[in-house]
Amino acid sequence: MQQLDIFADSRDVMLRNDVLAPLQRRDVAAARTALAQFAGEYPDDGALPAMTVLVRELGNGSTAPFADHAALDIAHRHLEDGVVPAARRVLPAQSVQPWLAPCWRALAQRAASLAFRGAGAGNHAESHAAPLWLLAGDWAAARAAVEGIESWWRIPAPFAWMTEARYRADGLDAAWPQLAGLAWLAPARFAALLPGLGDASLDALRQRFDAEFPGTGEIDDYAWLPAWLLVVKPALAGRLGDARTQREVAASRATVLLGEILRREHDGDQHELVKSASGAQSPACRPVRRVHGDTESAAPVSMAIGGQSPTMPWSHWPVGRRHGGDMTLKAQWYRDRLTKKSRKGFCGYPVATVAFYGPDDRRATKVAVGIVAYEGADADPVERWFCETSDARTDPEITEAVVRFIEQHGARSVAAVDRIIGCPHEEGIDYPDGETCPRCPFWSDRDRWSGGLIR
Repeated sequence: MQQLDIFADSRDVMLRNDVLAPLQRRDVAAARTALAQFAGEYPDDGALPAMTVLVRELGNGSTAPFADHAALDIAHRHLEDGVVPAARRVLPAQSVQPWLAPCWRALAQRAASLAFRGAGAGNHAESHAAPLWLLAGDWAAARAAVEGIESWWRIPAPFAWMTEARYRADGLDAAWPQLAGLAWLAPARFAALLPGLGDASLDALRQRFDAEFPGTGEIDDYAWLPAWLLVVKPALAGRLGDARTQREVAASRATVLLGEILRREHDGDQHELVKSASGAQSPACRPVRRVHGDTESAAPVSMAIGGQSPTMPWSHWPVGRRHGGDMTLKAQWYRDRLTKKSRKGFCGYPVATVAFYGPDDRRATKVAVGIVAYEGADADPVERWFCETSDARTDPEITEAVVRFIEQHGARSVAAVDRIIGCPHEEGIDYPDGETCPRCPFWSDRDRWSGGLIR
């Protein structure tokens, strides 16, 4: 004979389970019977009020269309404020959403005939079937409901509903065009939607944007997130290029132009695009001028999309093809990160030292970065990167690696010179002590700090 567990098999637990089982099967008759017996024996049980709400909801089988938006709002509040908390109180966590879905579906069906009223409707502005279909988990029905709203892509609420429906149905990659459009149209709705999607990669991108984007710190900064994405994730250019352009929004125009620059850059002729954009006088070209500046000094993309155009302190860094290789948008972004740290001056230890070396003063083939932990300490660790065909100052992989190395070691200050400071080969290692490097004759009679001839 099996011994009963006093916790699992006590009378109140068994009666409570007798109610929950038909509730989860949505068997209203059996649930009512079990609830009556439970209430008769344990009228003060803490779960009884929530169970009563759920049993009553099961018995509410109305399918009549709502007469107006006010009636829908009342029913919506009943579900949101009464039924949802009750379900969370007594049902297993994994059963809550599946149990509530038919309730939201019934509400959406009854609301199908109600037109979208928009911002002029006051408290009923968002009373519509589309968000109810989202709560029911029917993504196709939600999209169909939004598509029934005239010019929905110009209205924040239905645009947000469509964006969520697309994400839920097809995933993040497919939803990028809608996410970009929502960011341009309604940055506040975009920012509010992201946490609800629960996408770890989106959350990480948002946190990175918050930390790196040089904007105002206001919610409207999120309109620039799609353009920023093109800088840090150029592979998204194709997906973001499918977004519905909003010509009246500067951030949208900037994203389109940056996407075109990326395409031209991939094809090897981005400088022709920049040249034509720099000469244009229309407002749409301003973001491109901010991105690439003049032929001597290109303001980085991160500054361009933030609406700023600072003077680069390392003015001798090569840009584009002037010294071989291309300065990609991503490299410009990381170079700007490094520049901002450098121009702040001394902000305390650790200090990162950055030095470039090359066979002459035109192309850097090596960069060495050291971390000085405290005053008087030697640089440790020291990391070196080399490149044979490109310039280390514009190589995107090296630029990114340098920035990540500096941030990984928590450097508070960056000390760097704005020129190549000598041969990339090391005396005593690559050639004998006391001699000049046989592979770099340019430096044999020059001061490596000034670049001037030694007389």
